[in-house]
Amino acid sequence: MAKDNKSGAPKGIKKKKNESSYASYAAKVLKLVHAENNLGISNAAMQAVCLILSDLEDKLSAQAVKITAYHKKGTVMAPHFQAATMMRLPPELAKHAVAEGHKAVRKFEGKGVTAA
Repeated sequence: MAKDNKSGAPKGIKKKKNESSYASYAAKVLKLVHAENNLGISNAAMQAVCLILSDLEDKLSAQAVKITAYHKKGTVMAPHFQAATMMRLPPELAKHAVAEGHKAVRKFEGKGVTAA
């Protein structure tokens, strides 16, 4: 097969872009929050939401890396992200974000979640 394109994929086949999107997650949250109204979201609005979430992810990750370096550790761990979240988000939002993150980590680890 001839490989004429820059990505190294066979001719006629496009290589999939390696971009993450929050569209499916945002749609699930919208459906969860406004279940009774059956609301939708336009593509332009969904792109804006994805850009905002991607920017937030970048900022939180960068802050967590700075905290990790400050403590002279080699691995970014959950407490570093908690601290980054508390530093970057408004207090009330940060409190809820940390609580939901803690609940998700406990569920992932199989330790169960108690009702709050």
